[in-house]
Amino acid sequence: MNHVVAWLSSNTATLGIFGAAVAFMISTWQQVSQRRAEANERQFQAFHNVLEKVVTPQPMDGHYYYDRQAAVIFELRHFITTSHSVC
Repeated sequence: MNHVVAWLSSNTATLGIFGAAVAFMISTWQQVSQRRAEANERQFQAFHNVLEKVVTPQPMDGHYYYDRQAAVIFELRHFITTSHSVC
């Protein structure tokens, strides 16, 4: 027991630096994972907004506009190619 106490007291600076480094790595990992989750949520919302534009008719006249749907479906390719790189 005396050896452990002596070792700890002789290495307090090293242990302090090590503890700070571990705390820094943990906080950095948490921030990166939080940002990744927020980016996934933004992409999820954008994807569903694009899909809503495809299936919802115009509110004024109730017609579907095929040129708008074609443009939105063309834009869906962006979500398909980027969804694999985010996950």
